[in-house]
Amino acid sequence: MSTNNTELTILSTTIRRDADGRYCLNDCWRASGAENSKRPSLWEANAQTEALIEELKGSAGIPAHPTKTVKTGANDRRGTYACKELVYAYAMWISPKFHLQVIRAFDALVTGQIASQHNSVTVADMEKQVRSAVGGIVKGVVNKALEAQNTHMRLLEAKLDQALILLDRPAPNPNTIVAQHKVQRQEEGDDILVVKALQQLGGKATPRTIMRRLGTARWNASRRDAALASLIESGHVVIEQALTKPSPGRPTMDMVRLVQAPFHQTPA
Repeated sequence: MSTNNTELTILSTTIRRDADGRYCLNDCWRASGAENSKRPSLWEANAQTEALIEELKGSAGIPAHPTKTVKTGANDRRGTYACKELVYAYAMWISPKFHLQVIRAFDALVTGQIASQHNSVTVADMEKQVRSAVGGIVKGVVNKALEAQNTHMRLLEAKLDQALILLDRPAPNPNTIVAQHKVQRQEEGDDILVVKALQQLGGKATPRTIMRRLGTARWNASRRDAALASLIESGHVVIEQALTKPSPGRPTMDMVRLVQAPFHQTPA
């Protein structure tokens, strides 16, 4: 014989609700056995719980504030209140056994029956309940966490492609970075001056070290990079190491090495 049930009852404990339809987590905690380490305040402070609450905000059928803590007023109204999805998550955090009892209690509330501790629930039914309640929400949280990493990987790939253009001689088309540097060359003989600076530095150096050797009063970064790009294109200089981490405003070359001087006799 069935009995109508209009209130949520978990293990003979009536779960209070507030005006917005949220359920009292303190009542759920008492129904679970009231272990001190399972208090609602500890669960609410969990980082995963905070992410879940943020994901729920603005969802259809969810109060503007998925959780609310009442600390003043009548004692029978105090406590932490949460929407149904968070009740499922809180029950899962307490224990699998209590999570199953909460699922049965909500089923009983929907069907108008009193929940029984002996009702048979298959594994497939429980999995369906869990997926419908929190599965999609957890997936959204994970996707947001991966979004920043995916963006960084795309930037790395773009920077690597840029380095490969410089390494692939001759340049594939006039619009490459090498061609852009050639347009920036300001006077004849820059290639020779850069080669001499490299020889004085032992045949290997960073663009910044080359600049210091040439003298910053006369040279600028664009002029130096144009000469280096020309030497790389002609095969006299190679990129020893290319930047792999994107850094706007910095040259692609991190370290260059002299292969051979573009003249027969090595100047003193």
